[in-house]
Amino acid sequence: MFVIKSIIYATILAFTLSIIEFSASAKDAPEILAELTRLSPSQRQERLVAAAKKEGKVVYYASGDVKDNQDLIVGFKKRYPFLEVEYSGGGGSQVVDRAHTEFLAKHYVVDVINSNAFRMPTLLRSEVLGRYESPHEKDLDEALKDPKDRFMPLYTTAIVIGYNTIQISPQDAPKGYADLIQPKWKGRQMALDQEAHSWFMGILGIMGEKEALEYARKLAAQGLVRRRGHTLMTQLLIAGEYNIQVEAYLHNFLELKEKGAPINYVVTNPLILRPPSVAGLAKKSPHPHAAALFIDFLLSPDGGQKILADQKRWPANAKTPSTFSVKNVKTWAPELDAWLPRQREVLKKFDEIFGARAR
Repeated sequence: MFVIKSIIYATILAFTLSIIEFSASAKDAPEILAELTRLSPSQRQERLVAAAKKEGKVVYYASGDVKDNQDLIVGFKKRYPFLEVEYSGGGGSQVVDRAHTEFLAKHYVVDVINSNAFRMPTLLRSEVLGRYESPHEKDLDEALKDPKDRFMPLYTTAIVIGYNTIQISPQDAPKGYADLIQPKWKGRQMALDQEAHSWFMGILGIMGEKEALEYARKLAAQGLVRRRGHTLMTQLLIAGEYNIQVEAYLHNFLELKEKGAPINYVVTNPLILRPPSVAGLAKKSPHPHAAALFIDFLLSPDGGQKILADQKRWPANAKTPSTFSVKNVKTWAPELDAWLPRQREVLKKFDEIFGARAR
């Protein structure tokens, strides 16, 4: 009888423990990680590392340049060699659509999702993302942060005016956007990307709608060359196909200038920043502790942020030493909740003024 009772007791105990274990594993990633916020920084890190070792890997979906993402992964693995990183790349919409589709199918695979901030609402509406509080959050550029902390900014791209130094001397170069509507620049001397929507958003935000639309019409009347793709456009600028690139990406120019290309750039005031590249925690992350370590690494000034700065990106963490800095220049970045509802309206106005392109 004693043996039977012991067996029954052991069975009940095992069943109870399995229920507890199931309940713990059934928690969403934000709940699991929120429990660690009460710990000291060192205790929190110790708990994260111990749990991440058991998880063994982090699954990372990211848009952007493959090599740039691989640099981040290599840096992360140097810090946490016990973790594997399963990386899946693609365009911004591809990455978001994949994460969204898998979530709806209850196929919970991804841990961390990286895309442009303006792509993220698809994931926010379906609650694919969960809120995560990183220790580095307090150091992030306020202009780039999501006001509701639904995801974290990693970097942004500064938009500058580029010019060919063989054709234009620094003394004769435009000093700002207002100079571009002068008669001397008329006649296919300038180029504008066919999808320069972030730049146009910035013009609207800085100048105000009435003045910005008037300015845009005058600029369009200058006879702009239209191309698609900033790298291609900068290469054509170097080749002398035109003299000025109205909307150029700073990191492209820094890299090519270092290699001796005959180009330079003008920093406008305010300086327009694109919607940032951001990282979000998957609410149903199967490896939440590894995901937390990965996001923290991406945001750390001596980790992912340093790598991004070395790639000539504009890092989101203000403590990150950067090869590029501006003094006495204001920056303008679009706030997601303010500008996302106007996105279609902005695209329509842009096409009306500069000419529509099939999308």
